[in-house]
Amino acid sequence: MATRAATKRLTREYKNIEESPPPYIVAHPSEKDILKWHYLITGPPGTPYEGGQYHGTLTFPDEYPYKPPAIRMVTPSGRFQTNTRLCLSFSDYHPKTWNPAWSVSTILTGLLSFMTSDEVTTGALRSTDREKVKLAKLSHEWNLRQNRKFVEEFPTEAEENERLILEWRRVRQGANVSNFLNTGTGSVVAGAGGNGAANGIGGGPVGAFPGENGHLGVLDTSAIGTKNPTVGQNGPGGQNGSWIVTHKAVCAGILVFAYVLASRIMNSTS
Repeated sequence: MATRAATKRLTREYKNIEESPPPYIVAHPSEKDILKWHYLITGPPGTPYEGGQYHGTLTFPDEYPYKPPAIRMVTPSGRFQTNTRLCLSFSDYHPKTWNPAWSVSTILTGLLSFMTSDEVTTGALRSTDREKVKLAKLSHEWNLRQNRKFVEEFPTEAEENERLILEWRRVRQGANVSNFLNTGTGSVVAGAGGNGAANGIGGGPVGAFPGENGHLGVLDTSAIGTKNPTVGQNGPGGQNGSWIVTHKAVCAGILVFAYVLASRIMNSTS
């Protein structure tokens, strides 16, 4: 149960942080308990956490502001153990170093500063920048799918996460289509001919060729269904390579199948 002093202080700090939030940080108390706060850190540019979304909690004691809060981070970051009390000079691990003049903004700014440093403490992790970058990219979907409290406490951000995830999926699908067109895999084959000239199309019913300055070249269907279809002057199967060369695995599979089939026929007739 929060004391009157703690309630008054935290109410004032909530108003202050709403009016002037620290960079890359938002925070608010739980509707049911003013001593339990939820924060959201956005990874700053120029760090391995860039664009990441990190949810965590501050649990204040009844005696706040005379005693410090417990600090935890919920979202996997590669920097802190999840849901673990962090040993920081402004956390409940070090009540003797706590300054009652410090505020929620001071605490969260200090947490972000520590997060982007390489200092080691209880609750901290060691990981590579590559791992941190990967977790940053996964953080939005992780919060949305794996973190029920995040969805409850940050409904606007959760809705935005949903929108971003759908957009990312569309972008990835577009990238797959682009790769599909540029590599000539699947039922649609495309090649980059010299200056976009489509000298021939093979392997599928439709072809598209990036022309000069990114425009599509002229579509030439004359090579469709021919024995040696081409996909542009310098594309796979074009003047610099045959269909067989670019489909070695398929040809090998056909030969193996033919060999096995022939063996079975010979055995059945003998």
